[in-house]
Amino acid sequence: QDSYLARLVDYQTVVTQNLNYAVTPNGLAPSLSNLPDFTRLSNRLRGVNLDSTTRDWSLYFTDTLDLTDKLKISAAGSFNYSTISQSGASKQYLNEDGGYSWTSGTGTSFYNPTYLGAYKSNGLTTALAAPPGAVEGPESNSLDGSHRYQRFNPALGFNYQLDARTGLFGGYSEAMRAPTSVELSCANPQSPCALPTGFNGDPELQAVVSKTVELGARGRWGAKSTWNAAVFDSRLSNDIQFIAAPNSTSFGYFANVGKTERRGFELGAQTSVDKWFLAAQLGHVQALYRSAFTTSTGEAVLSGNTIPGIPRSSFKLRATYAVDPEWLLGAQLIALSSQYAHGNESNADPAGKVAGYSLLNLDAHYCVSPELQISASVSNVFNKQYSTYGLSHITSIYTVATQQFLTPAAPRAVWVGLSYRFGGKDKKS
Repeated sequence: QDSYLARLVDYQTVVTQNLNYAVTPNGLAPSLSNLPDFTRLSNRLRGVNLDSTTRDWSLYFTDTLDLTDKLKISAAGSFNYSTISQSGASKQYLNEDGGYSWTSGTGTSFYNPTYLGAYKSNGLTTALAAPPGAVEGPESNSLDGSHRYQRFNPALGFNYQLDARTGLFGGYSEAMRAPTSVELSCANPQSPCALPTGFNGDPELQAVVSKTVELGARGRWGAKSTWNAAVFDSRLSNDIQFIAAPNSTSFGYFANVGKTERRGFELGAQTSVDKWFLAAQLGHVQALYRSAFTTSTGEAVLSGNTIPGIPRSSFKLRATYAVDPEWLLGAQLIALSSQYAHGNESNADPAGKVAGYSLLNLDAHYCVSPELQISASVSNVFNKQYSTYGLSHITSIYTVATQQFLTPAAPRAVWVGLSYRFGGKDKKS
């Protein structure tokens, strides 16, 4: 991965030469007879070279026992072994405005020796020298690392049929998730990286272990209606979260933050009435930190604080109407509650939230023949302006005021598609 200095030209991003610094042919001060050359210095900002290999092995078993006509017990277990090996380095060549010196997250000053003797475009009077106390760059971080994770994960569940229409289910399960290459290569608080591919360091991260308890019921009423309900509590140890770097809209690092918990419930129902089909799903989750820690910004996060980036409530409603056997019309309503913005892990900033939103999507499907289908869809019908991600305590480059950074979500979009089935057993489905 390489990054270069660029500018906006007629709303297009164009990689350009570094026009802030120049050199003269003889190294002497610029003049009318000794014109500076702005094309000889690179505009490369940073570069990354990473090679990663992941191997996952699993040995598992599962069995279901029919204890009675109504009660079934299932037991399972798996031994998981994962290895991740990677090599490479990331280097910084210039700062974001094309300058020749910069300061790292640890406070160390660097300079690019290629720029010694060059002249700045604003004035062109003094040749650049090594900044006092700075270290010759480019700054480099090793991405070399070798990691191994292993664990046995048990699971136990049951299914009890109360009657012909209603059943209960529940269970307990454990699972392990090894850190990914992206997480391992962006785990240094002193050298934050840009997601999702800005690798900057390779400290060790612990595997995430989850322990989940679930209890629920499902059933049906009538000939064409079903329902389901469940409660759950999932507790994670060594959970990995992306922590925002100080005063940055895109930089941060991954870190084990100790214990976290996600608890909540899910409700769902669906039915068919004449030509109508209706389905609704409601979800509620509390995502909480269960260990105290301090971010790189000095923010104190306490046990019980809400994890950013996870809406607490969600609701989905789906409806379709069969105009005739060949023509189907559909609509979907999606509503999500607000969420805490990243950078507000302590929940101390009342304004550090991303507002909730609701969307309406429409679709239509027409079967020209058993093989050919035409479909059309409109997403975000009312062209709602909303955000799905936010960062708190960001300094605006325009007003220098501290504010919240929000990512704009997709506007209204219209899609038309064709699908053709060439045959097979499900040709008439």
